[in-house]
Amino acid sequence: MTKPKPANPTLSISDANLTSALAQIGTEIDQQPLRSSALARILQETFLGSDAGGAWDWRMAYDLMQAAAIQVLLRGNAAAGDIATAKLLASRLLTETRRSEQQIRLQQFSTPLPFAALVLRAAAIRRGETVLEPSAGTGALAAIAALAGATLVLNEIDPLRQRLLRAVFGGEVTGHDGEHIDDLLQTPDLPDVAVMNPPFASSVDRSRDKHITAKHLIAAAKRLAPGGRLVAIMPPGFTSERDAAHWSRACGLLTPRLALTMPGHVYRKLGTSVETQLMVFDKVQEDGEMIRATVCDLDEALPFVDAVAATRTEMRQVNGGQRLLLRDRSVQHLSRARPPVRLSPPPNHGPMPSAR
Repeated sequence: MTKPKPANPTLSISDANLTSALAQIGTEIDQQPLRSSALARILQETFLGSDAGGAWDWRMAYDLMQAAAIQVLLRGNAAAGDIATAKLLASRLLTETRRSEQQIRLQQFSTPLPFAALVLRAAAIRRGETVLEPSAGTGALAAIAALAGATLVLNEIDPLRQRLLRAVFGGEVTGHDGEHIDDLLQTPDLPDVAVMNPPFASSVDRSRDKHITAKHLIAAAKRLAPGGRLVAIMPPGFTSERDAAHWSRACGLLTPRLALTMPGHVYRKLGTSVETQLMVFDKVQEDGEMIRATVCDLDEALPFVDAVAATRTEMRQVNGGQRLLLRDRSVQHLSRARPPVRLSPPPNHGPMPSAR
């Protein structure tokens, strides 16, 4: 008699088995490009069954692969904004070709590691700052923030991904709907930085909501400390012309600094080719000119990102826990006409550093 396939295989998997699978997958990635046969073998041996038998599924396998890669990154000695190392690590991962119903319903497309490094470079995080990730996924953005020395506040609504985040980072991971993150988070501490890759077209309560990304951004903006920075991966439609109502609400809370249209091939390894915007906002009340540009790859985005990183406001604690905002001494003027600059490809770094 065939064993019935469980509705959710993650419910029957112990934390010990998840940890074991992550370690084995990480060892494979650390040494060589991961093969689908190797990933399937590890999961079959660890979870005592096949995907066909319901012991695991390929969406779970991809999430485990992503989390294991993040563990490899955290064990290495890469700097927080090291895009070359992130590219090398991402090149060792499988191209994701299978999707689950839940992934589509919740729009669970993780942030590619090289794109995550670019996002965090724009955030200009300082050691000891608190960083909120309201839809943390498998932890790519959180990992780069951790490399920068940040204290993490992680939220993720998917149960498996919550467990993976706890396994990778330790500590608490909340499971709230990111659309209401400001209302639901219990901690009184306000984050200095928010980094986010919210769902693009779906919400927990509604099957399709074309404004859900903007609602997630606005909720995170409300939670952000005065003077803080928010960096988000957003759909191309989030503009003053195409979504005037939500754009106006966001700009009532934040000052926009940068909107870079990114090509779809950035997401190729994750099995999609959606075009996105890398957007940077500061929670300050001041006039500022937002730079808009379209780039063809991450290298072309770097000059824009590094320029906006240099404009970040410095936040210092004063008596009573209030924040004093000072302009960074490295502020640079950003011109609307600043042209994109094509950079040389990153050098070949060879094999990933051995896990320590």
